[in-house]
Amino acid sequence: MTSLWLRDVAGGVADATRHWRDVLAIAVIGMVVCAVVATLLGETLMQWTIFRRGATLRDQQAVTFSVSYSPHGRVSSVSGSSLDLLTASMESGHAYSAVVANVRSSEPSTGDGPPVVVVVGDLAAHLYPELGLCETAPCATSGTKVVDAPQEITLAGTTIEVQDHHPAGSVWFDPAAGGIDLDTLIMVRIAPHHTAGLGALAQEELVWRAVLTGPSAQEVRALVASASADGLWLTPRYLTNDEPARFRSLLAVAAIYLVSFLSLLVACAYALSAVAVSVLRRTAAEFAIRRVSGAMAHSVVVRMAAFLTTVMAPSLLVAAAVALAPPFTYVSTGGMAVLVSLLVIDVVAVACGARAVLSEKHMGS
Repeated sequence: MTSLWLRDVAGGVADATRHWRDVLAIAVIGMVVCAVVATLLGETLMQWTIFRRGATLRDQQAVTFSVSYSPHGRVSSVSGSSLDLLTASMESGHAYSAVVANVRSSEPSTGDGPPVVVVVGDLAAHLYPELGLCETAPCATSGTKVVDAPQEITLAGTTIEVQDHHPAGSVWFDPAAGGIDLDTLIMVRIAPHHTAGLGALAQEELVWRAVLTGPSAQEVRALVASASADGLWLTPRYLTNDEPARFRSLLAVAAIYLVSFLSLLVACAYALSAVAVSVLRRTAAEFAIRRVSGAMAHSVVVRMAAFLTTVMAPSLLVAAAVALAPPFTYVSTGGMAVLVSLLVIDVVAVACGARAVLSEKHMGS
């Protein structure tokens, strides 16, 4: 019995090799689909992540800040008072902040090493557990695409061990800049009291990137007044009041990407199905003759399944490579979606072809 099945499979593969032009056409279509759909879905999922992070902050009644500088040319310089106010909020678990642009993996004065995102405040780990932030500050993790990641870094006068990789595809949500891909960055957690050792520009960024959850009006006014005295003008943004339009915009962008992705997937599925059905139509007579000549129904179906799977094999292999190749990111998810779609197309095409070949119309022809 096994030998008969193997013979049917081998026969289906041989039938496919006689239609190498169709195999090549489907392979080209499949590779284009994998590249475009995987990239598009990756961007869609990132946009959705950004929206969910923003919605989380809105649910926490968060306050963020936009920044401007003195029109009189005064140079800003963050004082200990502003840092103390922010540090107190972070230590109480009601605030967090980050430095994205003004620090690297060595002392800021040297400017060498891979780029770094510095996160301050335990609240961030509580709000975004999927980021896999290291547990005890000071600590650091490396992105999966960081080349020659250092084993330790020096920051704020402290030597910090780079423990491991944070999850591939991680995205840091910054209310001022949207999503930041962490795969090429080192993420460092430091305790609030370590902020005094950061450079002046990093401290300034730490203040205006602050996120306060459920603060009192007095807390907000105190931080704004202290920063203003330092030459840093902060405008508070209450996410429950001022930002719904921005979040609706983020949702609209995510929806556009999602609709585009689904439309492209349907179009590509139709194209692949059309080619597969065309191939089956040209070979249906051969399968029907086998059936009329006494071949068992299951033998015809197995041969047809082997034939069509061989025709689609290059596309399936490309999709599987995208889906399973580490590091696993949103692009991998896109590859998996394409792989599943191709398998569904394969099964449906085999079912339709088998039904046509085994129908009475072909039996009597």
